[in-house]
Amino acid sequence: MLKNNNQTAVKRLSCRILKQNRTRNIFAILAIVLTTFMFTSVFGIGFSLAQNMSVMMLRKQGTKTTITLKHPSGKQIEEAKRAENLNAAGIRIPAGVFTDSSGNIKVELAYYDKTEWEQNFMPAISDIEGSYPKKEQEIMLSRAALSSLEIKKPKKGMEVFLQGESGETKFFLSGWYTGYANATGEHQGLVSKAYTKALGLTVRKNGVLCLSAKTGRQDSLLEELLDVGLRSGQEFQSVYDVQDESGHTVLMMAAAIGMMGGIILLSGYLLIYNVMYISVTKDIRFYGMLKTIGASPSQIKKIVKMQSARLSMFGIPIGILLGVLASFVVVPFALNTFSMGTYSLMPKEISFHPLIYIGTILFAMATVKISCTKPAKLAGKVSAVEALKYNGQSAVRGKAKKSTDGGKLYKMAFRNVFREKKRAFLVFASLFMGTMSFFAVDTFLGCMKLENYVDFYLPDDFTVHTMGE
Repeated sequence: MLKNNNQTAVKRLSCRILKQNRTRNIFAILAIVLTTFMFTSVFGIGFSLAQNMSVMMLRKQGTKTTITLKHPSGKQIEEAKRAENLNAAGIRIPAGVFTDSSGNIKVELAYYDKTEWEQNFMPAISDIEGSYPKKEQEIMLSRAALSSLEIKKPKKGMEVFLQGESGETKFFLSGWYTGYANATGEHQGLVSKAYTKALGLTVRKNGVLCLSAKTGRQDSLLEELLDVGLRSGQEFQSVYDVQDESGHTVLMMAAAIGMMGGIILLSGYLLIYNVMYISVTKDIRFYGMLKTIGASPSQIKKIVKMQSARLSMFGIPIGILLGVLASFVVVPFALNTFSMGTYSLMPKEISFHPLIYIGTILFAMATVKISCTKPAKLAGKVSAVEALKYNGQSAVRGKAKKSTDGGKLYKMAFRNVFREKKRAFLVFASLFMGTMSFFAVDTFLGCMKLENYVDFYLPDDFTVHTMGE
């Protein structure tokens, strides 16, 4: 048998079939747009939430520092810096506690070296204005501290008066930032190295070595620090690293997003398959007549697949564009559920990553291709004689039934719906998966309500602190 190769005719015929079925094209494009839109939205929102969840947990902790050592020597600092699981090692020197003129607002002053400021503290704050203090009398405060001091419109270089043990001290504001950790009600003020020198404060006598571990490696870092020689009375103090918890949270979110992605994949497959299957069965006689004039099964399959490919060229970009636009609305709305007062722990940033859209395009193309495989096979294997006799009903006939009320409209409608069981199953499966997708997304967003966050992380209404002896 000679090979029939009429690619030009196949392409022309595919284009003309598309032009003749405008209504079918609209439904097919809508199905592809909806599938792509759901993929883009779910992956985009999921990636943004995972990123912002990690930042939120860090802000809740207040710093990346989880291991400290008081009064470290230069040798101890160098030994700690050699640890393989270390993220950053910085120095903090407490510089006293000050109050406002009424004595009600407490501000704890401290100096941070460059490493502690940039690598351990800055990731836990936001909206930094100005710069870190350099001169002796300069100070940097959080917006919450400025608000407590009744400074509504801070300006760089403005005077700030605080009460200390030796009386009132005048500082000059060098910068301010948004802080999120203030469990004890005390505010933090950052001062310069020159200020600590003027007070005679040193790292050995007054300082604290602040260490942060690589994500998920705190226990390993603590084991390495056992090799650091400590003086009598010294010990490494550690607190729970929320980055470990955020890692587990991100994994759980990834699993939830993966499950929703699977539901959307199946839902999109059924939706597109349904449209293409109904379209092919409607035009089955046409494909049978093509066989009578010499069209091969592979060419007929190609005609169907080329139609779906052309429809995808329109549907996928539109779906991605709508998904991106929706992300600008849905992501901030979802993240706003974490808003707690004036300053929200959860950042409202939308993460754009090329892999999201590359993955969405690949998922959508794979879904369309899989959805059109069976309809294309159906069109390719039907013979000309079978196509002429095809009426959409199964060849197997059931037993004849006598009835006096069989002509009622609702019974006729019921029989017509289930006349072809496969088509009825696909329709109901599409409706079921669409509803399931809606409930899955609604449940996921419902779990992120502020009430759930507060109940989990802040179970108590009041906390009572006792002063040590």
